Amino acid sequence: MNLLHAILIVSAIVIAGCTQPAPEQNHNQEQQQEQQEEMCAQVITPAISQDGTCIEFPTPCDVPDGYTLTQTCETNEMASAYSFDTNLLFCDYLPTESKYILFYQIRNQSGEKPLDGHTIWISVPEKDYSQKKTLQGEYETNKILWEKSVFYYGSKNYRGQNWEIRGEDNFSELEYNLIFCEGPELCLPEEGIILDSGTTTEKCTDTGNAE
Repeated sequence: MNLLHAILIVSAIVIAGCTQPAPEQNHNQEQQQEQQEEMCAQVITPAISQDGTCIEFPTPCDVPDGYTLTQTCETNEMASAYSFDTNLLFCDYLPTESKYILFYQIRNQSGEKPLDGHTIWISVPEKDYSQKKTLQGEYETNKILWEKSVFYYGSKNYRGQNWEIRGEDNFSELEYNLIFCEGPELCLPEEGIILDSGTTTEKCTDTGNAE
């Protein structure tokens, strides 16, 4: 009987030992949990959607894909002064030139006139890339910016302006913003007006694979 009890006790100890996580495994799990808590700290995180709506999220982890982080959701004076109707007429990736070309037709819909020297930028934050186009002249209400500029592409004529994202050897997903700024320098999204935003895979065609 004593031998049977001894065997049962030893078996229980062995089983209990096998079910205990290794100290190293526990340590790794604790580190992962700490990193996740740091990344998802309860910090109000403002972000702007693709349609220009600014929302404050409770943590950085709550910000959905497609939103652009910003410093504040407070409305700037410029955003209340200007209004634009922005249409992307086409966006193509040209593999032979390693670039994207985006053509926009932007119409002034506000009483405030966009002036000579104001700029519109395409910005790709993850690539630290930007390109600007500078307005020349003034544009009354309902006028298309750069309306006198004619761009011939794909056997068609377009009126408006084009921007390029250069140095891209492959068709890939890049998040970009099209931003109107009153000065000659690139302004932050909360300082200017986001006319459009999105990803190249969502809005562009890979002409290298086009039929």
